[in-house]
Amino acid sequence: MIIESSAPARIDLAGGTIDIWPLYLFHHGALTLNVAIDLYAVTRINTREDSSITIRSVDQKLKASAPDLPSLGSPPGLELIVEALRFFGHHQGMEITVHCFAPAGSGLGGSSALLISLLGALNRLTENPYQPEELISLARDLECRVLGVPTGVQDHYAAVFGGVNAIWLRPHKIEIEKIDIDLDELRDWMLLVYLGKPRFSGKPNWRIMKRHIDGDSNIFAIFERIRNISQRMREAVFQQDWERMGNLLVQEWENRKALSPAPWYRRIDQLFEMVVPYGGVAVKSCGAVGGGCVLVWVEKGHKQLAKKLLQEKGARAIDFGLSARGLKVRVVE
Repeated sequence: MIIESSAPARIDLAGGTIDIWPLYLFHHGALTLNVAIDLYAVTRINTREDSSITIRSVDQKLKASAPDLPSLGSPPGLELIVEALRFFGHHQGMEITVHCFAPAGSGLGGSSALLISLLGALNRLTENPYQPEELISLARDLECRVLGVPTGVQDHYAAVFGGVNAIWLRPHKIEIEKIDIDLDELRDWMLLVYLGKPRFSGKPNWRIMKRHIDGDSNIFAIFERIRNISQRMREAVFQQDWERMGNLLVQEWENRKALSPAPWYRRIDQLFEMVVPYGGVAVKSCGAVGGGCVLVWVEKGHKQLAKKLLQEKGARAIDFGLSARGLKVRVVE
């Protein structure tokens, strides 16, 4: 049997980090807003007659093989894949090939999208015992086990459902609100720039979370403002008020920087200063701050000029579209 699956990465618009349990429980009305993009993570599973396992990561240029699952160990860089295999406990031999099209360390949720893609394929291989929402909880828990720190859920919701999402972080149940808008109109205001700095979001998120739980009143106040900005941004997206959206992105970025001051902020702000004369409205780091990709909000009609300027200055602009669809799984044969 051959199974292929794919899931989209995402751009977080507002409310990142607050999606980590239990942070959102301290902020009534907490939500995270994001949009799926067509930088997909793909998985291909080809079952074998014997018990041997082979895992290949195309983008990371990694490979691991073993005569069976128990002998596989925890090959560096492939730990999440192995942990997912162990969870499903499927001992039939297989060849697994994965490929994430979001740049490594980009802050676009590519590793989470890849995990959702893999879990979707393994779920189909084992006759679909889990519903989509259960795959999200499973992905979050497996990431926490492998990374050693709590992780959020916004990446997984975008990967499973696609489109524009307001993810309401409520006690007992997280609820997703799909926002049906013209994705092309939204895309016209967005530039994505890759800074190329490897990043691991878990550590800065964990430091922020620890300060919050330890009673840091400043961190609490920042998250209250981020919650308020997320709610107002949701309204702006529903109304397709893109100028207001830009103003809210400015506020989101200022509060994001206040959460965890770091030296590379200046580089992002310098990038923004370059594009202001060319229609630049706002800028924010994607994911937990630590390098990777930067979202640049540019007035409609100015995007190509701003993109050309950034490329002339040595920045790498990433071509992308917005993805209305989420996880897709199919049996090839």
